[in-house]
Amino acid sequence: MQVEKQEINIGKTIFEGEIKTSADGKLIVPDVKPDILKVLQVFAEPYLCEKVIEDGKVTLNGKTKINVLYLPEGEICNVMCLDTVFDFCETIKNADFREDMTLCAVCDVEKVSYNLLNSRKIGIEANIIIDVSVLSSEKILMVSNDALEDAEKLKKTIPFTISESFGDFKFNITEDIELPQGMKVCEILKTDISISDKEYKALPEKLVLKGKLIAGILYLDENNKVSHLDYDIPFTEVFEIKNLNDDSEIEINYEIGETTSKITGENSICVSANVMPQVKVSNSEEKEVLCDCYFLNDKCNLTYETIKMQEVLCRPNFSTVLKQLLQKEEKSPDILGVYKVQAKPWISDATIQNGKIMVSGKVLMYVLYIADSTDMPVCVIKEEVPFNYSVECSEKASSDDKVILDVFCEHISYTISSKESVEVRCGLQISGKVIKIFDEKVISDVETEALERKDSGITIYFIRGDESIWDIGKNYNVRQEDILFANEIEGEVNLTKGEKLIIPIS
Repeated sequence: MQVEKQEINIGKTIFEGEIKTSADGKLIVPDVKPDILKVLQVFAEPYLCEKVIEDGKVTLNGKTKINVLYLPEGEICNVMCLDTVFDFCETIKNADFREDMTLCAVCDVEKVSYNLLNSRKIGIEANIIIDVSVLSSEKILMVSNDALEDAEKLKKTIPFTISESFGDFKFNITEDIELPQGMKVCEILKTDISISDKEYKALPEKLVLKGKLIAGILYLDENNKVSHLDYDIPFTEVFEIKNLNDDSEIEINYEIGETTSKITGENSICVSANVMPQVKVSNSEEKEVLCDCYFLNDKCNLTYETIKMQEVLCRPNFSTVLKQLLQKEEKSPDILGVYKVQAKPWISDATIQNGKIMVSGKVLMYVLYIADSTDMPVCVIKEEVPFNYSVECSEKASSDDKVILDVFCEHISYTISSKESVEVRCGLQISGKVIKIFDEKVISDVETEALERKDSGITIYFIRGDESIWDIGKNYNVRQEDILFANEIEGEVNLTKGEKLIIPIS
């Protein structure tokens, strides 16, 4: 039989995974700089500059900014710096990839290792993690709710993800920073760029992003002493995004691309940074679909379409402060003062147990301090500090559900506890979502054939277990309302095993 059908577009995840790669190379000290006595710390900051999806392949090209702080041989100055950029490229092959699909990828550094080959050369390797998602839009044909007028129909309301899209955007922030009176800059050693106070507002097809760009600048002053300055630069940017509305679900990841910092005067620095927000927009719509049916005088064969569905059960949001007493190495000189404190958190595991999310991870804490030594005026303390927390979760969540969490450092402070230790306090913000993934069946086609009906009468039926009036009516090709009327049942139906029902066969 010909039945009327409806078409629904749904978002579908083709690929989702974590890719590991590396950026490595050798950094040679330029002739204008002195030899290396001791490497203090090597920093690596990766970002993706090209993301390409083709039929059967995804290509990701990126750059890793490398900064090295070191103590020089035979020099009065405390610290010197080296800067370079390493390229990396990763390819993912999958026969299901098509160039009309949507690609999302963000990267972060997992670990940095180095080897001082000689006083003029360092071998560096940065291990990089890339989170990749590939999305597609799929058309599903299903039997329309308005079809099959002479059938008994069972309907269900399902929230469909009707569209998902990613957008890569870019904007530049340039600011002239005036240092306080009396402070002079001779050389910039390191510039750290981060984003804080992130906010957004969704308007019809427009997204407003607000926040602060924090520039942390480590520099040498006129006395060849290391000084540090933090400077906040507020920003507001507006981007056009199709299909964006007030009800859209939005996820935003920020990457910092190319950055520069230049001395423009004795007490002024110009900082420039490319900020690259990646925006994911999901739109959902509740639709009533036909999930089962039967006829009174015909036998029907149903063809089902199985759809992979997902439901966001909850959005956990949790703040805490992680404290740690960092001890200098036994042979390192005593602490006189602190130049810079940094913390990089990441989550290693998140599982659901007894209605709570059990989160574990680590924070890499790093302290660059002024040392009580003429031979080694600057030293480093660094330590990986583990953390374990429990976050409230939906009671409906189970251990099989998917947990997606992010963690970032909201603020960091320190106290010099003694000449051998520094107490670091790191404010952590953990947020994300718990997703239930399940299969939903809808009717995609109906075929009927004449039913050989026996004589009219009644049948006595005993409930066998977990059955409903719908199940019994479908089995006997009898209207549900006729069964309820014959058994004088009104209101809510609660069937128990062994209960007797009269089935009127007409």
